Order: sequence, then structure tokens, then C-alpha cells
Amino acid sequence: VWLPTGNTNSSITIFNSTQVILLVQDANGCSGGSDTLDVVVNFSPGAFIISGANTNLCPGDSLTLTANSGTGCTYSWTGGATTQSIVVSGPGNYSVTVTDTNGCSSTSVPANVVAAPVPATPDIQSSGLLGCVSPNVTLSTTAQGGTLEWATGEFGNNINVAFAGDYFVSITNNFGCTSFSDTITLVQS
Repeated sequence: VWLPTGNTNSSITIFNSTQVILLVQDANGCSGGSDTLDVVVNFSPGAFIISGANTNLCPGDSLTLTANSGTGCTYSWTGGATTQSIVVSGPGNYSVTVTDTNGCSSTSVPANVVAAPVPATPDIQSSGLLGCVSPNVTLSTTAQGGTLEWATGEFGNNINVAFAGDYFVSITNNFGCTSFSDTITLVQS
């Protein structure tokens, strides 16, 4: 009989650290006990990757992937890096194996970094020239597929302009990638 479980099998499986004693009884009813055995169960560190909410990678950008931390843990990433965090600049599946001081290890589910598309470069049209006859000009773009923001901080496809200066518009898609128009310069006539 195994103590403290009461199991009568020839072997037992231990899931938590504990002390174990084996009591043996022969056919004549004589019994004896083993020495107390201290069983230490080490659990794997449970690897996972912290990447933030967005694993879409816009051209020219990079993304930091960080493994969960643990006292004395070592790290081994896809590609061979051995630091807790890596900076990636290309698409792919990235995983990390975390090993603790007991030699127990686990490998994370891969973080799938995706190359995100860039929106088409927006164009700008002007309704005319700034001057005495037309003190306001409407600048517009036909760009679609994202959030349009003008150099003035205004949003949307059109803005009204009353002052000379340089103007441009940017479009940011739902992947977080941004394209900028050429700059249009308005002069007072």
C-alpha cells in the first residue's frame, strides 16, 4: 500500500510534491515499510508570447515579441535568439521555448506575424485658387479603405482651406499601415 494515497498498485503516479511510503505485506501477514521518499514534482514554466494586440507588420516597421518571464529562465526563439524579447521585421511564425532552473521547458504557441498591405497613395484635388474672388478652397481626395487625416488634423474626404500653405492627406487602413499623398502648396493669388 502506498501512503498517503492508499493505492495498492505496484506503481503510482505523483502529480504534486509530497512524501511517499510503501508498506509491503507478504503472504504470512508480515509487513514492513520503506524509507520515506520525498518526491519533488517540477512543473514546466508554461511558455507564451506577449506581442500586443497587433501582429500585422507594415512595410518598414518592426514588432517586439516578448516571452513570459520567470526567475532564472532561459529562452530559445525560432531563429536562434536567446533573449527574453526579440524584434522581428519580417512575416513568419515565431515561437519560444522557455526553460526553468530545473531543466523543465515548454514551447509557446507560435505568434503569426503577417505582412500587412499598405493602402493606395491618396491623391488631392483642389476646387480652385485662393484669392479675392475665392477666399476658400475645397481640397478633396477619392481615397477609400481607411481613415483619412489631413495635415490640419481634420478627418474625411474633404476640407475647406482659407489660408495659403502646404497640405497633404494620409490614409491609415485597419492593419495600421499608412500612406501619404504628395504635398500640395496653396498660394494666395
